[in-house]
Amino acid sequence: MVDALVWLGGLGYVDDRRFAERYAGEKLKHGWGERRVRAELLRKGVDRRTVEEALGAEACGPDGTRQDLEAVTALARKRFARQFATDPEAAGRRLAGFLSRRGYDWDAIRDVARVLASGGRRRRPGGRVRAGRPARR
Repeated sequence: MVDALVWLGGLGYVDDRRFAERYAGEKLKHGWGERRVRAELLRKGVDRRTVEEALGAEACGPDGTRQDLEAVTALARKRFARQFATDPEAAGRRLAGFLSRRGYDWDAIRDVARVLASGGRRRRPGGRVRAGRPARR
């Protein structure tokens, strides 16, 4: 069994680093936080150093921005924008629970909440604040 794994590793079929980078990239793109991805990779038996290298390589985009925060901000905006317009305090609590279960730290949760609290509103003529989407009729 060990000989077979060594042989497959020599051919490039068993590569923990490549697996970790692809897994991290895919999960971060779909809204998982770094903590959750790290825990899952460690649970799958990938060594800690390889996990940290993979997360470091996948977390930042080519322009230096955090890709996971961009993906989760879009997901949270889609899911919580209307709630932030009507009850920002309750929406903030629900957003915090949602993101913490996905493996985001409190700094990331605070950043996403600030974006949603400030970005989902616009001023109507006359000074009243209106939610970003038009009302249904």
